[in-house]
Amino acid sequence: MIRLFLAFFKIGLFAFGGGFAVLALIQDTIVCQYAWVSKETFLDIVALSQMTPGPIAVNSATLIGAKIAGVKGALVATLGVISPSIIIVYTLTTIINKFEKSDIIKRILDGIRPAALGLIFSAAFLLGKQVIVNWQSALIAIVVLGFAFFKKTNPIILLLFGSLLGLILY
Repeated sequence: MIRLFLAFFKIGLFAFGGGFAVLALIQDTIVCQYAWVSKETFLDIVALSQMTPGPIAVNSATLIGAKIAGVKGALVATLGVISPSIIIVYTLTTIINKFEKSDIIKRILDGIRPAALGLIFSAAFLLGKQVIVNWQSALIAIVVLGFAFFKKTNPIILLLFGSLLGLILY
């Protein structure tokens, strides 16, 4: 339980940019480093995490913790992943309120934003390599990306549409 908490604490500590930006770190820690779940199970957990309300990193932690150690594991992993955010937000709010006019704070935030975007692209690339395995999966990804990007379609509708395309194409 301690190792589970610390693994997700580390993940939560480096979760800049939200859950999608940290998916690569979650995969590296959970699948590669500890081998708590397989790549296939991880992908299933990511899919379920996207379909359930809430942040993907927290949902993933809860589902992975439950898979590893039941309800207690779900609670420990979830607490582990959210604890750094609570500590960081409290600390940064105190600092930013004290030095809100500081050029250094502005520069730091200006550097974090593009770094977070890079992490999001990295997560998309890593997941894409594992998910896009044939022409059917590539077609589903392209069609859904097109609707998301050009039509701003609701993500729930896109997931349902992807499910329907999966039924038809597979």
